[in-house]
Amino acid sequence: MKIFTFICLAILLGGCVSATPNLINGKYYMSGDKDCRTYRQVSENQVMCGDKNGKQTGYRNAMTDQELQMHMHNQQMQQQRSQQIQMQQQQNRIRTTNCTPNYMGGMNCTTF
Repeated sequence: MKIFTFICLAILLGGCVSATPNLINGKYYMSGDKDCRTYRQVSENQVMCGDKNGKQTGYRNAMTDQELQMHMHNQQMQQQRSQQIQMQQQQNRIRTTNCTPNYMGGMNCTTF
């Protein structure tokens, strides 16, 4: 089950980098994704983004306090959901017990 979960996550996240808030000259901007690998500040509240080759991809405005708080809240909620899923998977894991007779007539059992 762990291998299956890991493969699914790898497929979903492979090559997928999402934008995150980055502090640029005292203000936060969403950058770091494929369309904003590079940036250049063009005004007090705006940056020009570029892809990995430096090609301009568009402008991004500075985040408001409310946008930044909402982003952080969503990240915390996503982390809590991931932890809950991991706990459920641990609880639902199938356990196997192998028992073999020992020389004294008892049993030696191993659970994994």
